[in-house]
Amino acid sequence: MEQDLKKNQHFWHLVTSTVYGILLLLMILVLNKFGKITTSVPVFDFFLLTLATFRITRLFVHDLVLDFVRDQFSNSTHGIGLTMHDLLDCPWCTGAWIALFVGFLYFATPLAWPILFIMAIAGFGTLLTILASLMMVKLNGK
Repeated sequence: MEQDLKKNQHFWHLVTSTVYGILLLLMILVLNKFGKITTSVPVFDFFLLTLATFRITRLFVHDLVLDFVRDQFSNSTHGIGLTMHDLLDCPWCTGAWIALFVGFLYFATPLAWPILFIMAIAGFGTLLTILASLMMVKLNGK
């Protein structure tokens, strides 16, 4: 029984990985069709995209405001529900998906830039808050 459940989860992980690959390919094809493929990104933009990805990932994985999304999958014990729970519980996994969409939006339309910029500012603020909290823990010995 345990082995069957594990095989089932491997199947769903394969499905979501395949969907990721297909989306990546489709996004590249769409960007290429509209002449939006570029071979370089300015360093400043790269850091802003990284911060935006960090902040949006944190929203999905940790922040209370999106608990309702995570709660949809929290009681799942098998199938795609458990796979979605695993995905939303893993910042590295969720971050890869968020980076896919952030990167696509960056290249696809300048209309996404204000949203990504605001998310980058929020990401930097979150990073500073985390660092300040770590310093306080270190200083207080807790």
